[in-house]
Amino acid sequence: MRRVYLGTTAAVAAVLLTAACGSESAESDPAAGGSASAPQYQVINEESYLGGGSVDLLIANATTEQARLAISNYAETLKAEVRDFTIRVVLTPDAKTYVCTGHWLRDADAAKRTTSVVKTDTWPYLEMNCPEEE
Repeated sequence: MRRVYLGTTAAVAAVLLTAACGSESAESDPAAGGSASAPQYQVINEESYLGGGSVDLLIANATTEQARLAISNYAETLKAEVRDFTIRVVLTPDAKTYVCTGHWLRDADAAKRTTSVVKTDTWPYLEMNCPEEE
């Protein structure tokens, strides 16, 4: 009887520990859009090239504010070897227009290579364009 009780206690402790330590999965994984302030999004249409790439983030019925948060959230996941990256928020997988687009640049050299006219002293730099705000 005592062994069953200790075994059960150990099993319950293991489940609780796993729940406490493993609860970060989707909630805190920026690539999954799980940040507390960013909306959930699905990464689609990923393209990469030497030093950069682009991606679409699918968010049904996204507002401009949600799109901006999602773009900022995804930009935080970019690695040091990425030079420039375009991030778009779309409403449907086959969308021809976007809610917002962001152009992430690692440094001034990356801005020169992409012919972007950027005036900032803070790098990396994220420029956003949301047509509905214009």
